[in-house]
Amino acid sequence: MSQDMSAKALCARCGGVVLTVKGLEEAAKAQGMAVIRDTIIVHQSMARQGHDLENHKGFQCTRCGGTYCMGCILAAAPPHRNGGKACFQCGSNYRRLE
Repeated sequence: MSQDMSAKALCARCGGVVLTVKGLEEAAKAQGMAVIRDTIIVHQSMARQGHDLENHKGFQCTRCGGTYCMGCILAAAPPHRNGGKACFQCGSNYRRLE
């Protein structure tokens, strides 16, 4: 990811760039992609690049404030008792990093 200026933080698990909602839009547009309702829309030939960018979406724990990328959450976060994924540190849920 070359556009670090749109990054708000780093993932507490992998250390990778974590993008805010605005940062994701800016990074996608810079690569010729469209964003509709926080989802990257790409031509099939760019699907891999779109998927890689989506993995940099940032989420923050609603209790402890830990910040993580979508890639780490989907790959390794434990299940939350009410569905979805739980925070690695405290077990609470996440909200999108604004």
